[in-house]
Amino acid sequence: MFRVPRFLKICIRMFFRPVETIEDISIEPEYLSPLLYLLILVLLTWLYVYLYTNRIVIVTPRGEISLWEYEVQPRLSALLATRVLGLMTMWFILFGLYYLVGKIMGSEEETATLFPLSGMSYHIQIVYMVLDLTILSCCLTTVPIIKVSGLMSSNFTISSSYAVNILLWSTSPKFPHIRSLYEWFFPLWGAVYNIMVMRIDRGLDLKSAIIGGSLVSATMALIHIILTLLGFPM
Repeated sequence: MFRVPRFLKICIRMFFRPVETIEDISIEPEYLSPLLYLLILVLLTWLYVYLYTNRIVIVTPRGEISLWEYEVQPRLSALLATRVLGLMTMWFILFGLYYLVGKIMGSEEETATLFPLSGMSYHIQIVYMVLDLTILSCCLTTVPIIKVSGLMSSNFTISSSYAVNILLWSTSPKFPHIRSLYEWFFPLWGAVYNIMVMRIDRGLDLKSAIIGGSLVSATMALIHIILTLLGFPM
């Protein structure tokens, strides 16, 4: 009889029983689960980019071609590599923050469990991207093909961002309005997850866990903003 591997059980259980899952990882670390989450996020990124770039047509002197074929497909491996780099960077930063904040708040627990727990925070981003993709795909069914001409820049970011912004605005007000209804929830979910890690894995009392988890969340948000402004792939 086929037995479901432990890492897969943990991946699934994190969405429904996070407290029990964090306790389980705190006792016996599991390193494959966050790697699977990482792979899922990369695949979701590919699907997200494919969905909206296929709805945009670039008008060139040689004819019309989709933004996917024109700019994304030739650079797809580089695009996904930068996505992996951004995710791994935030994983290591969160690991460091868990360790430092835990130490500052008086934790004496071992650090071996922090690395997988840092990566397991990806489950929140997976839910966000799945929800975003679902709503985006529904909105795009009512949006005509967007034709963009005059994009002579060789800079992938400039030309693609311009075209994608046109597409997203064309879904207005439906997509931006729906998105605004749930966007606030995921940072809150992340803060709750950080508090649970501080409480369960770092062994802090409830007050210290709330302070520590909130400090981690605020620092991560600030780092994310700074790296995004600097043009680092997130």
